[in-house]
Amino acid sequence: MPTDAISARRRPAERRKLRCFHESAGCSSDRLSRSPGRDIVSAPVSDPRDLVRKLCAETLAPLVRADGGVLHLVSVTTDDVHVHLSGTCSGCPGVAFTRDRMLEPALQTVIPKIRLRVTTGLRIPEGAEPFGE
Repeated sequence: MPTDAISARRRPAERRKLRCFHESAGCSSDRLSRSPGRDIVSAPVSDPRDLVRKLCAETLAPLVRADGGVLHLVSVTTDDVHVHLSGTCSGCPGVAFTRDRMLEPALQTVIPKIRLRVTTGLRIPEGAEPFGE
């Protein structure tokens, strides 16, 4: 397990976030606290792309929507996620904060070594999957 994932499990706030996500994915909180040698995500869904879609739909999109934005999932690979923010997020100076403090930490609970690319604007990339329109 990567050291950054281990340290995230030790911080109380990060453990609460992980516990909430794991419970929504069908894992018990006991299993999370008792499995130090396992991966940080032990949800029934095995494909990381499905975990990212689930996290976007259930957690991230409602948070972005609360500010009037729309989260679009453009592409997902095993180590790279590309999201596009539209709506009130288009051209917003707070996008860097949203990326660094909300999107990236949440996605790292699913895939610890993830590389996140965030684009904004009125033009939505072709093939992007909208969450919360």
